[in-house]
Amino acid sequence: MTFKNQIKLLLSILILLQSSLILGITPPSETNKKRPKVGLVLSGGGAKGFAYIGMLRVFQEVGLRIDYVGGTSIGSIIGGLYAIGYSPDEIEKMVRSQDWDALLKDKIPRKYIAFDEREFMENSIIALPLKKGKLVLNRQCSKDNK
Repeated sequence: MTFKNQIKLLLSILILLQSSLILGITPPSETNKKRPKVGLVLSGGGAKGFAYIGMLRVFQEVGLRIDYVGGTSIGSIIGGLYAIGYSPDEIEKMVRSQDWDALLKDKIPRKYIAFDEREFMENSIIALPLKKGKLVLNRQCSKDNK
């Protein structure tokens, strides 16, 4: 074997070893010793999704490690926070510290609205709600409400 071929062989072996480390490929002897992978999928459901915090706490207490997390709506938020390293106690603290009335009203505070948008919004004296092209008045505004 020539020196040039030896260099090529050595470089090929180094590339294979490096790629197996990057891709996480393990030798067959270590594969048998590993535990099975566990995936967790959390669904949506608004406030019911906060029950997942308790479930994650129980998983942590019994030592069940989660490898993959997926979810939708509130499940994706709780699962995402857990996946990036927040403990169930920290997630619960975040949930309890939120001003849920402000979050659910979908009204942006005036100081966060761009100046030109504020100027446009303030051009009208009154705003009338429309639903399916028809004027809709609240019960408090109509004469029939007594």
